[in-house]
Amino acid sequence: MRSVVGGLLVALLLFVVDSGHCAEGAAMVPLRAVCEAKGGYVFWDGKAVTAVCDGRTITVDPRSSSVLADGIVQDGVKVGSLGGTTFIAQDVFIGLTNPQSPGTEKRLFTTIRAGTQAIAVAHAQTPADYLRPLPGTPAAETWILPEINPAVARDLAGLLQSRLSPDNKVRLDSRGGELILNAVQGRLLETIIPVRRKLSECAINFNPAEAYNNMLNAVTAARYLNGTRVKPGEVFSFNKVLGPRTKEKGYIVGFAFSGKKHVPSLGGGVCRMSTVLYGALLDAGLPIAERHAHSLPVGYAAQGRDATVSWGGADLKFRNSTQETLIIESGGTVRRIYAILWSEEEITQPQPKPAPAFPIETLPSP
Repeated sequence: MRSVVGGLLVALLLFVVDSGHCAEGAAMVPLRAVCEAKGGYVFWDGKAVTAVCDGRTITVDPRSSSVLADGIVQDGVKVGSLGGTTFIAQDVFIGLTNPQSPGTEKRLFTTIRAGTQAIAVAHAQTPADYLRPLPGTPAAETWILPEINPAVARDLAGLLQSRLSPDNKVRLDSRGGELILNAVQGRLLETIIPVRRKLSECAINFNPAEAYNNMLNAVTAARYLNGTRVKPGEVFSFNKVLGPRTKEKGYIVGFAFSGKKHVPSLGGGVCRMSTVLYGALLDAGLPIAERHAHSLPVGYAAQGRDATVSWGGADLKFRNSTQETLIIESGGTVRRIYAILWSEEEITQPQPKPAPAFPIETLPSP
């Protein structure tokens, strides 16, 4: 919980829009900041937050989302947490504290878009602005924040992510929090967070006792492969991305097939990662430009679903036949490695422009 001390503050008002329409909701305000802005105080007893303001007592338990006003349970009141701060529905707080008559102020808008979601951000000048919603805006859930920092920006990206795709089949770009922070601090008119959509996924479980060094090499290969981007029309080469398997890159001696024999080989086991990636490519239906089967059956993949690779020899290649950039996510442990294919639409960011100012109703400072 952060305390808001006197002087001018910067608040942020966010409007969440879903698929062009707004769900019912209320503005969410930081309980401590609003209460202290009106001369009250807030304390935490280890279980709930209690605010004493304007002769009224409001108790909020963030874990159970219960709200009590002067000891009376309030039904249907929204509460939440963002950046370690407890929030409560603004309309309920206003009703309990009887706000003053509004004055006039200006706020600057920034719009952040991600897939079907959009967040409109407005800067406020005084702490009293927590008590006055922005007139003429959609009746959507809003969050009025006392400050913006990297932790809060990451939480906002997480909130946006949860509403965009609860099942995680659509994911915000990993730079989501950074883009939000830059847009707000730079007071940009608009910014877009790229959205990734899961095309396919493949994971294989292994018994590391059978070939421990091979699994270490497969995990190393997964690390080098992770994050690879393949543009529309581009041909991906496994060997080109990984390069030579050398000691300097962290590879060790494992075992590989040479004809019908198992022989020691620096980097032996990398084929396990290429096989997992091949499984994801097959499930995505992408055109395979080059693939080779092992010279002997492997116990970790069905016939026809393995893919051997060797530096300067056999390679695994595919062409990105989609209209979007493909991103390879890979990783795992000596017991299980995986590959996920994500598609990410090409985003042209709007030209940087200062956010416009709009007159709104606010409350005079206490």
